[in-house]
Amino acid sequence: MSVSPDVSIIVPVYNSAAGLAAALDSLLGQSLPSTELIVVNDGSTDDSTSICREYARRYPGRLKLIEQSNGGVGAARNAGLAVAAGDWIYFADSDDIAEPEVCAVLLALAVDNHAEMSCCALQCDSSEREDIRTNLPGSGDEVLEIEAIRSRYLRPLLRLNWSDGAVRGYCPISLFRREVIERHGLRFTPGMTFAEDEAFILRYLPYVTRLALTSRVLYHYRLSENSACARIFRKRAAAFHEQERNWFLAWDNRLRVYREHRLAQFFPEAGAALLINTLYHRSQWVLSDSRLSAPERKRELDRVLAAFRSAAGDREFWRRGKLSRAQQ
Repeated sequence: MSVSPDVSIIVPVYNSAAGLAAALDSLLGQSLPSTELIVVNDGSTDDSTSICREYARRYPGRLKLIEQSNGGVGAARNAGLAVAAGDWIYFADSDDIAEPEVCAVLLALAVDNHAEMSCCALQCDSSEREDIRTNLPGSGDEVLEIEAIRSRYLRPLLRLNWSDGAVRGYCPISLFRREVIERHGLRFTPGMTFAEDEAFILRYLPYVTRLALTSRVLYHYRLSENSACARIFRKRAAAFHEQERNWFLAWDNRLRVYREHRLAQFFPEAGAALLINTLYHRSQWVLSDSRLSAPERKRELDRVLAAFRSAAGDREFWRRGKLSRAQQ
């Protein structure tokens, strides 16, 4: 009888040939023996394809290779989730380096503290100065329970205040329980080109009763010319329309989490602000669509406004939104 691995490591790959072998070596070299490595080649057009196939040939019992047409990081991670067998899920990127102990430490941290999620720290090796980041600012070794998770992590991820920017959503320094993901049907949002990690963590957090943290640096982020981050900034500069589409998806995700988990009972002031930001970026997405004529943009914008008025519920909702904006 085969035994399920403790951790499934999911790695999306797209044109990252320069650092791919080193990244895969770091994940295959994990000190935790009960891991499986799921590599999703997301339509690469460089040497990544041949590297992935060579590693799959060399490690047939340890590495699963999925090959698909390009759909983005979210689609690749979703494909990995569909075949994952581990009790826990760890997402890594194909151009970074994981410390040998990252899976072992995160797993022990979660299991020993009866937590549904654990996090460590990462170091940006491409920075000119020491650049160490965690998902929560100033977090040392501690365990958060429901109220602290809600106030220190969940609410800041709603992005209502600029001062909350130090709170981050990095999947490669987080470990997730697969049973939670599958029970609630959690997946990455298809088509998002940035902030997809944060959107996923925001959907996961309402189901977390304990979150275990360590300040240990167990992951090394390496900014390359073709990294996801670099592609994001090129895309932002080149396509405002695409940027606004992504911002809409991010804000719509926050609004959905807020409503589905009835967070108004904890953050009553947030609802109007979330709706207004979602409406703003949905409108900008329409207005920046060069494929539409001016009359078509107006008609589409009218439909968007009508839908959001209906979603708002009543005038009182909008009145509160105006008041909270005036008070900021």
